[in-house]
Parts: sequence; structure tokens; C-alpha cells
Amino acid sequence: MEDVGAPLRRWPVAAALLLAAAVIAAAVALWHVGRYRVLTPSVAGGLLITAIVGGLLLATLAWPARRWLRWVLLASGLGAIMAGLLFISELTGAMAGEVAAISMGASRPVEVEAQRLRIVQLNALHHYPDRIDLDERERRLIEAVGRLNADVVILQEAWRYVDRRPLVEVLGTELSMESVYARANGSRRLLGFEEGAAVLSRYPIVAAEVSELQPRKHLFDRRIALRADIDVGGGRIETVLGVQLTRGDLGVSEAQTRQLVALLGDARPLIVSADLGPLPESRTLNRLREAGYEALLSEQGDHLLQNGDRDDWALLWSEVTRPLEADPPEHTGLLVELASRREPVPGRWQVDWKNAAPATLGFEVAGLSASVERIGELDGVKAVIILRHGLLAVERYFRGAGPDRLHNMKSASKSLLSTLVGIAVAEGELDLGTPIAPLLGRSGADEGDRGSITVQHLLTMSSGLESTSFGNYGNWVSSRDWVANALERPMEFSPGEVFRYSTGNTHLLSAALTAATGRSTLDYARAKLFEPMGIERASWDRDPQGIYLGGNNLSVTPRAMARFGQLYLDRGRWGEAQIVDWRWIDDSIEPWATSSWSRRGYGYLWWLRPDDERGAYNASGHGGQYVYVSPAWDLVVVINSTESSKGGEWRGDLFGEIRSGILGSLPAYPPTYP
Repeated sequence: MEDVGAPLRRWPVAAALLLAAAVIAAAVALWHVGRYRVLTPSVAGGLLITAIVGGLLLATLAWPARRWLRWVLLASGLGAIMAGLLFISELTGAMAGEVAAISMGASRPVEVEAQRLRIVQLNALHHYPDRIDLDERERRLIEAVGRLNADVVILQEAWRYVDRRPLVEVLGTELSMESVYARANGSRRLLGFEEGAAVLSRYPIVAAEVSELQPRKHLFDRRIALRADIDVGGGRIETVLGVQLTRGDLGVSEAQTRQLVALLGDARPLIVSADLGPLPESRTLNRLREAGYEALLSEQGDHLLQNGDRDDWALLWSEVTRPLEADPPEHTGLLVELASRREPVPGRWQVDWKNAAPATLGFEVAGLSASVERIGELDGVKAVIILRHGLLAVERYFRGAGPDRLHNMKSASKSLLSTLVGIAVAEGELDLGTPIAPLLGRSGADEGDRGSITVQHLLTMSSGLESTSFGNYGNWVSSRDWVANALERPMEFSPGEVFRYSTGNTHLLSAALTAATGRSTLDYARAKLFEPMGIERASWDRDPQGIYLGGNNLSVTPRAMARFGQLYLDRGRWGEAQIVDWRWIDDSIEPWATSSWSRRGYGYLWWLRPDDERGAYNASGHGGQYVYVSPAWDLVVVINSTESSKGGEWRGDLFGEIRSGILGSLPAYPPTYP
């Protein structure tokens, strides 16, 4: 009789043991490797199949084997099968999709309504080199999130450690933030990570809800949308949504996107934070745009989008951030700061500044002092004033200048003229759509394109008229009638079509302001602006007809210029008075026109600074006259120079010093201020 066990007995024992070891290793990995390395869905699925199929194979081969080997193979096979089945049971139970309210609805009141809201999206999983152990990863993430000083943190692929508290709980405790978490696929005991979303907030989270995005691709790939409602004061609730869609499977992702858009239709969250994945990105974004969402910031598959139907928050600045060194980074951090477009809340504005030590205002003193000295060495610079939080940090004078001398603002006068126009508009004396020619009583100039030039066209340097600046300036100011000369120049473009810098535009505005209010531009400025702000001395040049030169040659003290910058930083409020409509301030620094001189564009006679300066803007005058306003750092910088200085030659050096020296001496991510 043939011995049926002979073939197996002839099979090398080493091979049998090797197979058993591989199957057992796969089973053990399902439960333990996630403690040290992430098991992605595809890897976990492969290990599960290896454990169960390999276990069945071992159990089948065990019976004809030698007695001692039989029990080894049988125990290994049954153990692997049992590990796989328990894994499936545990994983299924861990995918209920409920919200884990780590800390929510605390009773602390929001005393001051938020005027700014800084939101950061981070992918917690991919911000670490694999070689760093988990405790070190946790510590680095806590430190990084703390440095960002965000009001709201949205975590994608949030880690949950084995036998430890959830990462969200650790972050919330360390940073004094409320938090909610919803798992997608995986569990902290099995895979070492979860592809869920978490929301942390320094304002109270008053409600949270999770929606599962179907269809499921398989057991290890389940996607969710986590909505959190946050009370930011004033009886208002802001809603943010953390979303993850399936990567790589276009059909599944399309189905999930349709469900997401339907969900947005009901919830209408202010912000959607989405890990969309690279393959369906364009289609998904198009669907979200059709649903009324605008992309604030995008990087690879990660996006932050804002509800376009909401006009009460506007983007102040945005940037891609790498708070931790990834090796290499699969995802970057996305950071946006929104500015309130509602009436300012009283509480922190100064009428008269008090001196404050720069260190108490957050400056690194040595770097700030060195930067001020370098600015003072630029040709012709006479004054440097720096304000932060409404307090006077630096006031330095050079080349015999002093605080009481009037300085010609040159073309920085244009920005102040914009303020006067805004006051007149708020009081109903002017309208942005008012045609200029009839207002000025200029017959023959109100036909065709010339007749359609409005107040707003002049504010945005887009009248279409030939410029009176640069090579035409001398001819213009030597004419007998500056208003007529500016208005009757050739039309080079249709109104509103092209930005063309021209001081003649602002002189027409000054004439229009005089005609509309019945008061000279300087008298109007004294009554509506200078006296309320405590500016006692000012002079302004006039044309042969007595019209003040709105776009040039206003002379005030450096401190008066600083007051003007602080007025804009505080959105038109001075002390307890709202002397300029906050809506005008907000509108003035929107990019109404594009210019090759400014990457961000031109507002209502304000220059908008590049994106890397986080929403800053400035008034600018020939020779080096600047009022620089930085809402992100709560900062005003004033530079005065002699009219004959070579400011055009060192403009780049000056703004380099402002960026690297003045702003560089402040924290990279200063706290937001209500």
C-alpha cells in the first residue's frame, strides 16, 4: 500500500517551517506592525489574504506531515485563520462612523466677536519621516500646530496611537482647544492610523455630525465628511467640513463627489477642507465650484475652499506651510486667514499712542534695531515709525528731521484722497457710478467714452485717459487749467479697461469732491478726517483755479501719516468714533485693477503688496514716502524721505528690510486678534 504521506515527508522541513513563519508573520503584522509603521488599506488587505489563505493551506498540508510538524503547521494555520477573522470582526466594529467628541461645547463664553479666523489643514500621517518613533512624531506635531497659532485646525489622516490617547485628544489638551474626531477606515489597534478627519478649535464647538460617503470601495477604504459648528461670537456659528474622497478610482470618487455636493447643499459650511486625491481632482473641483465654492488654496490633492455665497468673511492671506519636515512630503499644510467683513467691534483702538518696549510687542529687539538702522542709512530717509497693536514701538528721525516738521507725502496723498471720497460716498454726497464730466460742468467732455468716466474709474486709475504723469507731468502742471487739461486728454482705452497710473485722475477726483460737497478738499479733510484724528497741521498745493492737488503734495507730520495707517488697520475706527465707513476700508484694499507694478493689483488708490506679505498694502509717494499697513501682523510702518532722495533706486531694498528685518523680527505666525 502506497504511503500517502511520503511526498510531504520528503518535502524539506525547512520549507514547511518557512511557510508557517511567513503566514504567522502576516497574521501578527495585522495586529502589531501598525504600532511602528502605517498599514495602508492595500497592505492591510494583502496581509489579511495572506493570513487566511496561508492558514488554510497550512491546515490542509498539516495532516500528511510528520507528527511534530503536523502540530506546528496545524497550530500555525488555525492561528492565522483565527487572527484574520478576528481582525475582520474588530475592523468592522471600528467603522461605525460616529463622531468622537473629545471635548466639545465647553461653557466658556466668546467675549469678543472674532474679527479674523485662521484655519489650517494638516495631513497628520504624512508629515513625518518614517524613521521617527511615534512619541517623537506626536511631540513634533504638537509643537508645529502650536507655532501656527490657528483658530481652527482640520486634521486629515489623523493618527491614533496603540495603547495611547487619541492624537486629537493630546493636541486639544496641549493647545487648549476643543476637538471632535470621526474615523473613516482602519482602527488605532489594527492599522496604526485612521483616515478620518478631526477638527480642533479655540472657539467652542457647539455641534458635530459625520456623513459616510458611499459607495464603499472595500472594507479598508471608507470615506467620510465631518461637519463641525463653531461659535465665534456675536451669536454666529461658522461651519467647517473635513472631507476625504477615494483616491485612484474615478468612478467611486465621482459618486462620492455627487453625494458631497448634495450634502453641501444642506449644510452650506463656510469652509470645506478636502483631501480629494490626484486623479479626480479637476472634476471634483469643478463640481464644488458649480456648487458655489471657491478655492482659497490648493496643493496637490489637498484643498481649502470657501462658500462663495458668504460675503461676511474675505480671504486676508493664504500660504502653503510645511510645519514639519517630511521625507518626502506627500501632503503640505494649507493655511488661510479670513478677515471679518462685518462692523468692527469696539475695544482696542488707541486715540493717542503710548510708547511700548518692542520686546513687549513681540519683536526680536536686536533684529528690529539693526533693520531700522539699515533703513535710516538709505539715501534721504528722514523718519521711521513703527506701530504694533496700536502702540508706538519705534520712532526714529535722521538727517536733522523731527516729529514736528511737515513732510510732503507726494503721491501717498492719493490714498488719503481715497479716504475722503469714501466719507463723501457714505454721506451720500458722491456715488461711485457718478459720471465725472457733468459733475464738473465740463460741456463737450460728456460724450462717448469720455462721458462714461465715473468716480470709480478714477479711484482705480482706469479712466482710459492719457496719463498726466511721468513724461507728461510737466506739460500738465504748466497748463492754465489742470482739470480741463486732464479731462480733455486723448482716450487711449475704454473706461475700466486698462490700469494707467495718472495724477490727473486724482486731480479730477479732488475737483469732483469739491463740486459735490461745496467745500475745498483741504477743508473737507480737516473737518472729516484731520480734526477727529487730532491732526492739527497740514498744507496742500493747489492748481491755478484753487483746486487742491488731490494726488500729490499734501504735507503732514510723520506721526500724522502713522495715524492714517492706524485708521486703516482699525478699519476706519478712531477711539470710540467710526470716522470712515468700515465697508469703504474693506473695499479700498480689494484688487480692483491689475498693474505690472503690483502682483496683487491696485485698490482704491492703494497699492496691494505681494502674497508673501500676507495681505499688506501701502500708500506710496515719490522719493520714498510710504505708509505700510500689515493686518496679519497688526502693524503700521511709516517712512519719510527728502523729496530729492533716490527712493526709486532703493525701493526694493526698503521693502526687503520690511519683510526680512521688521516682519522677520516677529513670530512667523503671530496670534490672531479679535
